[in-house]
Amino acid sequence: MNADTEHWRALVAGFFGGLVYALYYLSAALLSGQRPTPPDVWRALGQAGGGVITGAILARYCAPAISQYLPAGMKGDAEIAGLMIGILGVSIIPNLIKAAQVWVAKKTGEVG
Repeated sequence: MNADTEHWRALVAGFFGGLVYALYYLSAALLSGQRPTPPDVWRALGQAGGGVITGAILARYCAPAISQYLPAGMKGDAEIAGLMIGILGVSIIPNLIKAAQVWVAKKTGEVG
């Protein structure tokens, strides 16, 4: 398969993975048992939009490389890797950013 085609297929899979995450987050926010306030709805929509965008971008660039390490039956399947990245990417990215901030603070001696 053409490498460029593989990247674009991973991007579409990541988009749909982000969409799965977005629908989960929106349904959890709206069905939480409390009446959602407008800021809650905007936050949920922001998370949903971020999930779709992050999933697509991460999958576009990371899925072809990650797909080589999938189990034997799925080896080289960029779509599955893209879908997994799309679903998990949004929940992992904020934690990676916090970890990077802590690491930089330790390196610069600004731990408070």
